[in-house]
Amino acid sequence: MVEAPATLEASLHARKPVSVRVLTGSMAPTVLAGATVTARAGKPALGDVVLVRSPDGFTLHRLIARLGPRWVHAGDAPGSGAGLCRARDVLAVAELPRRVPGRRARALAILDALARSVRSRLRV
Repeated sequence: MVEAPATLEASLHARKPVSVRVLTGSMAPTVLAGATVTARAGKPALGDVVLVRSPDGFTLHRLIARLGPRWVHAGDAPGSGAGLCRARDVLAVAELPRRVPGRRARALAILDALARSVRSRLRV
């Protein structure tokens, strides 16, 4: 999760960079909790660290796979949960190095994201 300014989406729509403060350690060791990251609107690619709109706010994660119109994203920290999001929920690309996780890590994260998605849809 990140702490973002209230004007985040308006700034990105105006093609202005935004700074967000990382609140959790899901992206460690790449980005530590408490760090500030700059993100810009742009076309995301596999391996990019991106700002994702989520029900709880905004999340900074790496894009690790594409499943049709959806992206699978996950933190770099071991054991970090994966998520599944629509392409329109990827708001910005962070100014961090691109890195594509290994095949095994991607497969496990995809399975995790799919399982979370199924579980969330089964809850009544």
